[in-house]
Amino acid sequence: MPRVCTVCSNEDRKRIDRELVSGVSIRGISRTFRVSEDALSRHKAHVGQAIQRAGERREERYEDGLLGKIERVQDKLWAVLARMESEGDHRGSIVALREIRESLETIDRMTTREAGGEGDLAAILRRTTECLNEGLKRVRAQRESEKP
Repeated sequence: MPRVCTVCSNEDRKRIDRELVSGVSIRGISRTFRVSEDALSRHKAHVGQAIQRAGERREERYEDGLLGKIERVQDKLWAVLARMESEGDHRGSIVALREIRESLETIDRMTTREAGGEGDLAAILRRTTECLNEGLKRVRAQRESEKP
């Protein structure tokens, strides 16, 4: 009859698994929870993949949440840009355009890292940056023409 894993039956199992996922050494976990290093090694061997998948899912949720927050900030930036343009605030328009560009670059970095290389968003970002730069040129030209 196979033995029951002493770590699986330990009352601190969730905390032990969290420590394993976060990369704490087996020796350190052994000292903290007073579980043998051999038991931890056996436990890690039979639940290691499940622990790793749980960590990956947690990271994905974090990135999805972060990406959503950046997109919400970007929506607000577009609204600020529209308001600045309608009020004729050229300096505010330029600042809003720069912030929009930076948020697009951040989204590009996140999605490129996720895809493992350069994705379609990189091309979109380049085109968007070109459009933003054209907008900046128009705003600057308009400012120059308004000077006495």
